Amino acid sequence: MKFSLEYISERCGGSLSSAANKNRIIDGFFSDSRQAENNKLFLALRGERVDGNAFVPDIVNKGCAAFTDREENLYLNGDCIFVNDVRKALQKLAQSYRENEIKSIPIVGITGSVGKTTTKDMVAVALSSSLTVHKTLGNSNSQIGLPQTVLATPEDVDCAVIELGMS
Repeated sequence: MKFSLEYISERCGGSLSSAANKNRIIDGFFSDSRQAENNKLFLALRGERVDGNAFVPDIVNKGCAAFTDREENLYLNGDCIFVNDVRKALQKLAQSYRENEIKSIPIVGITGSVGKTTTKDMVAVALSSSLTVHKTLGNSNSQIGLPQTVLATPEDVDCAVIELGMS
């Protein structure tokens, strides 16, 4: 996955900050500010105890890009995409990628209450004997992990095996 900030902003209905480099290429995401990487987009998620938006100024000062739902972050001197809800925008971006770029790739979805990761790994191994397979890393099956798995699916694989959490 390699997307420009402009592509991401357009697909999720976001607004680029005035200082943003719309051609900047992003090849992944992170939500832990301690794992900052310049080519990744920081997901400023609002949690029960911590609001990721509090880290956006520091992230942008380090030269990273950020997905934010706090409008004042648009005025930072850096690469920010403002959306109404970061989680929903990430999901919308993944949906657009699935519907447009990887629509012809068959996806095997694995869900349930127990054994999802083991089953996903077994199915991926079985399919990989004759196909090029992309699969969920570890157990990233949440409402944040699932869209990231979809967005990381290369356009040249034969199929994807994706783990989905119960929620």
